[in-house]
Amino acid sequence: MKKALTIIFLIFTFLAKGQFGTKAVGYFISNRNDTVRTHFYVDYPQGMLQNFAYSIKYVDSNNKQQALKPELAKEVYFVCNGEKMKLVSMEFPKYLYPTKTFGFFQVIDESGYLKEYYCSWNKLNWEVFQKGNDTLHVNSSVHYREKLAQYFSDCPEIVTQIKNKEHRSTLEFVKEYNRSCAVKQ
Repeated sequence: MKKALTIIFLIFTFLAKGQFGTKAVGYFISNRNDTVRTHFYVDYPQGMLQNFAYSIKYVDSNNKQQALKPELAKEVYFVCNGEKMKLVSMEFPKYLYPTKTFGFFQVIDESGYLKEYYCSWNKLNWEVFQKGNDTLHVNSSVHYREKLAQYFSDCPEIVTQIKNKEHRSTLEFVKEYNRSCAVKQ
């Protein structure tokens, strides 16, 4: 009997976590510049935010679960598992999703001319770059290094590093680009 109750408890815990996600305290800034404090339910397996491009579940002032769409908020801030997160609502590149207008993008680094974002939906994960206010560039896993080198073609130092596999993360490329090449823009 004790084993059966333990198994039922574990199954319920697993299903509840999958349905509701990880609870994260935070706030969002609406398109009318209202700041709304709330908590969100986010999908956060293995330290990677997942499935947030088109909506994020949150609890409204009536304690009801709602879906926050990117068309309704400029920015979203929350803390999940001790990590501060910032999402921004931006227009999707038409070549990526011609039917979707806006999406949420997780900010990785937006401190310089070149910015890096991350986007995820339905098991698809994208690294997204933006030079200044240009159109977003999404780097796919197909021919990853070649496409990355092509995007950074205005910075020969980075292209050489990409081809020589000198960096381990795209964030390192972004920081190097902002140090070495962005001043030329």
